[in-house]
Amino acid sequence: MAKLVNLIPGREIVKEDLEDMDVAIPSKVERFLDRALGVIKSYNLGRRKEQLVIAKLIDALGMTPQELAQAVQRLKKYKIVKR
Repeated sequence: MAKLVNLIPGREIVKEDLEDMDVAIPSKVERFLDRALGVIKSYNLGRRKEQLVIAKLIDALGMTPQELAQAVQRLKKYKIVKR
């Protein structure tokens, strides 16, 4: 199992996946997230509306643009996302 420590710049990682992260989401949050994503996907929203949903989520999380950029770079660099 890969650790979040692998996200430290300069550290070599073998494989990282969403399931490999050493943090757990509480089960209530996981259920809510699955249900919310199912509803969002069922509407087949266009790209602009999907972006609005993402913007509202980011705003609700209280992320700054810099924090968002850092998170995206880590996800891309270590290929954590499935797509």
